[in-house]
Amino acid sequence: MITARHTQTLSDFRDNADATIARLNQTGDAEIITVDGEVCAVLLAPGVYAELAGAREVEIQADVNVILRSRREFEEGKGQDVRIAFAKLREELSPAGPAQSGAE
Repeated sequence: MITARHTQTLSDFRDNADATIARLNQTGDAEIITVDGEVCAVLLAPGVYAELAGAREVEIQADVNVILRSRREFEEGKGQDVRIAFAKLREELSPAGPAQSGAE
């Protein structure tokens, strides 16, 4: 997990870039850079960035797999009209719950 224990101004970073980069690589902590008190950049060690990018790629691939499976199921006739699907969801999620058929 990335922590952001270190914050410095852009001017301070310019003056201490070597020390900041060494700390990033040693600790894996994020470094927040500010200009006029506003965050303008977040620095990460290369290994931390690669880990985050890899995790994001896994998430994207999972999303693509769901889309491909959905497309295949639709082509196989397993799909449902979105209006019907949402109507069923609204009914199931309504505070009253699903309508009881045949119960009076």
